Amino acid sequence: MRTIRTACVVAVTTMLACGGDDPIAYDDLPTALAEALCSYAYRCCDAAEIADQFGSFDPPITDEASCRVALTGFYQEVVGDDPAVASGRIHYDGDVAASCVAALRGATCGSSNQVFRDQCAAVFVGAVATGGACADNDECASGLCDQAAGAAEGSCATPPTAGMACVDEACADGAYCEAQPTGGGLCVATLADGGLCTSGPQCQSGYCDDAGRCGPRPPSMTCDGV
Repeated sequence: MRTIRTACVVAVTTMLACGGDDPIAYDDLPTALAEALCSYAYRCCDAAEIADQFGSFDPPITDEASCRVALTGFYQEVVGDDPAVASGRIHYDGDVAASCVAALRGATCGSSNQVFRDQCAAVFVGAVATGGACADNDECASGLCDQAAGAAEGSCATPPTAGMACVDEACADGAYCEAQPTGGGLCVATLADGGLCTSGPQCQSGYCDDAGRCGPRPPSMTCDGV
């Protein structure tokens, strides 16, 4: 579940989708994710892109049916039976999941990443208030679990703002953590379009182009239906 709730680590999870306008039950999420993702992939990706995204699966994915079987199992591992959801530390919203699905099913090829960022980020949200016990950043409404090294749990905290020391390399919205020559990190305000950058987190847009400037994120060049 961490893969879906936070930054997408692998290509298959950037196309988050479920499957309809009615609320999607948490237990039904793995199957719904697999059906929507495979439908999108076989509608929009060419053979090379499918091989690139799904090449690590064993047995291999050879068609949409085998894609659904493989990804159902994958999402059962990723989002199924999370104790933080069961305990109420993380809230799953079936209505938001359904809206996410509807948006993805209506998306044009190549736009799934943008749909994910705009429509799917709040499928899972932290429910623990500041000061409450937590085991992971995802459990906190603030997005930060202040946890001592090696400790099983910490407490939810307000992320530091620009000018303050980073906590676990985290900063509040509108700032990023910049490593300091003397060690540690300092929260620095994110840069507007045109600002000099070396990585996406430095930019308000989240995108640093090849010329080292913050700017709008370009349309996806993968799975664009071509």
